[in-house]
Amino acid sequence: MLPVFSIRTKLILAFALMYSIPIAILSYSFYKDSVGLSKEQNLNTVNQNLDLADETLQSTLNKAKEDLISIGTLSSFINYAFNKTPQENDYPSELVNDLYSFLTNKKAYNQFTFTDLTGQEKIKIIYDGYKTYLVQETDLANISNLDLFTQVKKLINDKAYISFSETGDSILISKPYRTDDEKLKGVITLSLRTSSILETLQKNQLSKEYVILINEEGNYITQSKSGVSSVIRDYPEFAEAIRTETKGQIFSKSISSYITFTHANLSQFSTAEKSWILMSIIEKDVIEKDIQTSLSKTLVYIAPLFLVVTLFAFLLSGLIARPINIFKNTVEEIIQKGNLNKQVNIKSKDEIGYLAEKFNELLDRLKDYYENLENKVKEKTLEIRKFQQAVEASTDGIIITGTDSDIIYVNPKWEFFTGYNLDEVKGKKPTFLKSGKTPKYVYEEMWIALKNNREYYTDEIINKRKDGTEYNTELAIAPITESGRTIYYVGIANDITKRKEVDRMKSEFISLASHQLRTPLSAMRWFLEMLLDGDAGEINGEQREYITNVYQSNNRMIELVNALLNVSRIESGRIMVDPVPTDLEELVKSVVSETKVKYTEKKQNIIVSIHSSLPKINIDPKLIRHVFLNLITNAIKYSPEGGEIHIFVSKNDKEVMVQVSDTGYGIPETEQTKIFQKFYRGSNIIKNEIDGNGLGLYLTKAIVESSRGRIWFESEENKGTSFWFTLPLGGMEARQGEVSING
Repeated sequence: MLPVFSIRTKLILAFALMYSIPIAILSYSFYKDSVGLSKEQNLNTVNQNLDLADETLQSTLNKAKEDLISIGTLSSFINYAFNKTPQENDYPSELVNDLYSFLTNKKAYNQFTFTDLTGQEKIKIIYDGYKTYLVQETDLANISNLDLFTQVKKLINDKAYISFSETGDSILISKPYRTDDEKLKGVITLSLRTSSILETLQKNQLSKEYVILINEEGNYITQSKSGVSSVIRDYPEFAEAIRTETKGQIFSKSISSYITFTHANLSQFSTAEKSWILMSIIEKDVIEKDIQTSLSKTLVYIAPLFLVVTLFAFLLSGLIARPINIFKNTVEEIIQKGNLNKQVNIKSKDEIGYLAEKFNELLDRLKDYYENLENKVKEKTLEIRKFQQAVEASTDGIIITGTDSDIIYVNPKWEFFTGYNLDEVKGKKPTFLKSGKTPKYVYEEMWIALKNNREYYTDEIINKRKDGTEYNTELAIAPITESGRTIYYVGIANDITKRKEVDRMKSEFISLASHQLRTPLSAMRWFLEMLLDGDAGEINGEQREYITNVYQSNNRMIELVNALLNVSRIESGRIMVDPVPTDLEELVKSVVSETKVKYTEKKQNIIVSIHSSLPKINIDPKLIRHVFLNLITNAIKYSPEGGEIHIFVSKNDKEVMVQVSDTGYGIPETEQTKIFQKFYRGSNIIKNEIDGNGLGLYLTKAIVESSRGRIWFESEENKGTSFWFTLPLGGMEARQGEVSING
């Protein structure tokens, strides 16, 4: 599979990225600095222009005030104002001509008015931008009730009063008109067009910068937009600023514009408003127009630099990637053609050259290893073939299953005694062999052992062949593990039907012989007891000693015969099991009482401890009594005088556990694996206790395991032995039989 990106591509990207990041950072820093500087310079220019507009406004208003004063000094107006009586309504032509000439030439003014002391307008001349005309007497008004008239009459010194026309399109500049002796003659007013003021203020501003004059209420003095009367409504962000600051600059998000403002200097005038505010509005794009230029310049610088870096990365990556490509092509050829004689031809004195040299060494080793491996594979194949032949020629039936019990392999011998061939059973579970006559505990014990990675052996399985006939099976199973995990099971099976039949016949023979022996032995014991009791007459001491020895030997023979009969009955399955609810405490105490003569004679002490809430258990009391009797009798027999024997009976949720411990001779460690075998007696026991037949523990184990219990022991020579056995709380299963066990 080819790589998605080659080494060269990655190197180009790495170099480009390595150099592009610092270039981008520097460019961004340059761009940000340029943007900030440009923005700051433009806003400073706006501030300066607004200060200039303030000066222009003051100059315009002062000029209007001076022009008003100059009208008052016209000789034609002085003669009219000082000499005119209220009843005279005609205007001297010289005065009219002077006023016409003034308004026409100035153009910034649109009206001049003279009002007498009564508030009656006496002269009103209007210039509408095209012509100048005199208002007729009938159209003159009395303004005595206006605040303007009242405020102007109060003025002193040189101040003028500023107010607005009723239409709002003019600023009225008014002064009291007095004689040389300060006698008030009336009020003169000059009307200045607001549009004229706006034009004057706008001359020095930036492109797309709008200058507006408003009062402290936020109403326009110079209209910039038709039909709009309140700047507060148009620019709400601006409202709080003009109430709390005399000068400032804010950014309005609603119109995406910068607003700069300053309070105009009206100290030379008297006005009803507290202040007038000059306001400059300029769009954000205008302020930041140089940013695009800065960005363009930055890109102009970056583009060629980036191209140079990319070209450098392309050339450098080619030099670096060349030996790597040689390496790659060589490896591909080795993989595709399997040519281990191929060498990587790179002689550079760097890491790639070193890697190529080591790779060539690796190829040489791999070639040698491959040749050795071929030889070993041939050898192993031959060994496996031999092993397979041995398995197939084995006289034992061999079966291999997975951990899920599915059959993987069976050998010909297994096929022979089951009647099934490998093709029929492969992938199946071996449950098709079950006859239904194998005890359940056999399978339970088998799976407990296998799940704990232990081997398992049994000769109690009864299987069914393909033709339906039954056969006895001896089975040994071992788990095969790898790294502590079971990977499959290997079983060795044999048809032991004939051997079982021989064992049955042997058991029957022993049973028959034992029966035949027991009758005369019982008769002998009866006659010996009569002799010892004196029924045949008095006997002397020497005779009594001889008869006693014969009597004891006869009893030992009877015990051996009974033991042989019990073994025969158990192995043949003829012993009946008749479970009934049994009180284990009473059973133990009765056995202890029965053995009292023996442990008292040896001055031994027996300690019994039984669980206080032990329930009655459904068991065959005869069989379990035999187990207790054998273990307790052994503890007494194989413990020295003055020894101590402990009997503990406890329980858990599933079973009852019994422990019988002594302080006797113990069992040699090398002989402990034989303890449950028939006729076995410990080598150290024979020296101390010659009586015994070696069948008691064999019978005990057979009874416990047939009851679905377990039995085990721990022993240390010359210190004592402890035997444990368990019985299920559920009790024993009833079983039909012909005879019961002999006591």
